[in-house]
Amino acid sequence: MSFDVSLFSKMEKHDPQFYFNDSLDVSSLKILYDNCIRMGSGDNSNVEMATVHPDIWFGSYFEFFRKKVKMVVKGPTFQLIQVEGNQLVSKNHSCDMVSFNSDKELEEFLDNQTEYGSIAIFCLVKWLNVKTLAVTWNLRYKDISTKEEIRDRKISTIL
Repeated sequence: MSFDVSLFSKMEKHDPQFYFNDSLDVSSLKILYDNCIRMGSGDNSNVEMATVHPDIWFGSYFEFFRKKVKMVVKGPTFQLIQVEGNQLVSKNHSCDMVSFNSDKELEEFLDNQTEYGSIAIFCLVKWLNVKTLAVTWNLRYKDISTKEEIRDRKISTIL
């Protein structure tokens, strides 16, 4: 059984809303960097909380992101088209938001999420409480793991 390529003619042509992250092309991480700036550029006139510009922390996480992030999306909602049963199936996704109180919590979360599966990231914003100097991270992401991907990764770790 082969895939019916005529289905591609039924798909609309548009600019990509997501970019796959791989070792040959880092343009996806440029999109992530831009999203981090855009989403963290809120009103910093508040005395207690301020965003930390990605110029300060993004470089330290660059290699970590290259290894852990499968996809970067341009917006908090996106659509993926997959092949299921020799048919194209469109699935809409909306990013979840989760917060962390330390760099270690963020790293552990990404390690756990990507141990067997994959994630798509929209943005990551680092906040600093100027009064207490406590750090908070806000991550907008979506688990895009497939059952087959999880199964294959678990099998490969056993072998």
